[in-house]
Amino acid sequence: MMKRLHEKASITVFLSLLLVLFIGFIMMMTEHARIFGLRQHLVCATDSAMDSLFSMYDRELLNEFDLMLLNENELSNNQDIEEVVSKYLTMNANPKQDHLLLSGNLYRGTSSTAEIENTVSVIENEGELFARSVLEFMKYRTLGIAVEKVGDDAKTMAKEQQELEQESFDEQFLEKTNDEKKKYEEAIEESWLEKLEKLKEDGWLNFVLPFDQAASGYVIEAEDLPSKWRTVNFTWYHSAISEMEESFLFTEYLLEHCRSFTSTGETNKMAYELEYILNGKTSDKENLKSTVNSLLLMREGLNLFSAWKDPVLSSQAETAATTLVGWTGVYPAIKLTQFTMIAGWSFAEAIVDVRTLLSGGNIPIIKNSESWTLEFSQIADFLDGDLFLTAKENNGLSYDEYLRLLLYAQGRSDRRYHTMDVIQLRMREKNPDFSMADCLGAVQVKASMKAAPIFYCFAGSGYEISCEQSRMY
Repeated sequence: MMKRLHEKASITVFLSLLLVLFIGFIMMMTEHARIFGLRQHLVCATDSAMDSLFSMYDRELLNEFDLMLLNENELSNNQDIEEVVSKYLTMNANPKQDHLLLSGNLYRGTSSTAEIENTVSVIENEGELFARSVLEFMKYRTLGIAVEKVGDDAKTMAKEQQELEQESFDEQFLEKTNDEKKKYEEAIEESWLEKLEKLKEDGWLNFVLPFDQAASGYVIEAEDLPSKWRTVNFTWYHSAISEMEESFLFTEYLLEHCRSFTSTGETNKMAYELEYILNGKTSDKENLKSTVNSLLLMREGLNLFSAWKDPVLSSQAETAATTLVGWTGVYPAIKLTQFTMIAGWSFAEAIVDVRTLLSGGNIPIIKNSESWTLEFSQIADFLDGDLFLTAKENNGLSYDEYLRLLLYAQGRSDRRYHTMDVIQLRMREKNPDFSMADCLGAVQVKASMKAAPIFYCFAGSGYEISCEQSRMY
């Protein structure tokens, strides 16, 4: 009997010890699962808190420029970013914290805090996050439009060039009457060449402006423009942007949101925003002047190509050259003079082109004798200002479309920072305290949560779970 009782007692003790071990294992696994769940709960709560923070983007900036950026100075109730994240983190981690009976949560986290690790302003790192914000807005809207326009321009240029090459040489322009030769000789006297050089030195702005318009007198007085605080610092985020993608989409964004010389409406602030983005000068007049010079240079080269390839135009210059230096009997001298005549004529035609563009007209990329405006015999009167001409045909590209070509060729850093200058200046018309330096494109936060053990509690015992989250627009 005693032996049997001893055996039963041994089994009871063994089962009791086994049960203790089993219960300890269950408690350990439960606590481990709780810690893992608590970590995931913290991650989700932090993610939601970051979403709440980034939903507080500047509404005025969105309405004016379609950009979603976090403006530190425009947060509600003058809160700072850390306060906002901590507030929403606590709410998300324990949504029923103010409830009398249901306070606490499944994971029994006792407290949660958030600390801002890093913030990145859009003016940092060569405006990388600013460009990202622009492209995120544009790429689903205008990629097809941009590619289509560039494709149409290329097709038009190729078609016109092919037509020029296939056009037959008309012999009737090789033979000029004595009266025509005399007219050429009078038109190509050295006087108009000297006038051309003098006008080049003096500048062309007043010469190409339409009679009914004057250049804006706006001068930039701000000293804290983003372009004056460029930084190149590589941080924790990665936002690689294709240069070709940015060139096309960013340019389309600028044409949609920024003013130029031909834009309608009046303003007492910066009137030539696209011209400023191209040149970055301190006044509207200087920006327009630099843009005009760039357009003249572009049109001069295109006109020179057009005139040299067109048999009608080149034969007129050849006849004029023969009239001037044909007596020498030196053929290279005749061809050199012909090229000089065509170059001067092409530049004078470029003046007509730019004047037409500023007047709201269109100019084709490649011209021919039919779309050419300035007659050879009219050059002297034209340079004297006695003859006001605009293009006789209204087809081709507009002023803004020529600016598109110039913007394509611009460096990405200048394009980004000059655009931020324009945005800051225009936003300050409504909010004098607005600054692009306060607009954030990325935030990195470290969140932590404390929790006491469920199954045991010693002095100083407990867990602290942490995670890092980052967000970019």
